[in-house]
Amino acid sequence: MEHHDNNFEFSINSSKDGVWDYNIVTQEFSLSKGWRSRLGFKDDEEIVYFDYLGLIPDENRFEHHQAMHDILDEYDGDLEYIHFKIQYPLVTKNGEELFIEDIGDIFFNQDKAPIRITGFQKDIT
Repeated sequence: MEHHDNNFEFSINSSKDGVWDYNIVTQEFSLSKGWRSRLGFKDDEEIVYFDYLGLIPDENRFEHHQAMHDILDEYDGDLEYIHFKIQYPLVTKNGEELFIEDIGDIFFNQDKAPIRITGFQKDIT
């Protein structure tokens, strides 16, 4: 099992895939280390969710927003979280064009309001 854990840690710290986390309540946003680097952010650079959204080309940003909105619209309030899977283009800060598959979960509080989004991104370019 330990070998498997090391492989997982390697994969989330590799530059082909990344994990991200956005706390909607506190506005804290984070990217896994290798993915942060791949997207062109420095290790010590402060990143907010809107910095990340800024990597999505203007013509695709509404589509991304709409996809997340549609997922939220499907939420019936019975679960603590809902799963999502979306794909979209991304341009790194270095100008590299990527196509991303983003798979994750949106978590809700007792009042059925979204409080956190976490995802695993895969470069499927």
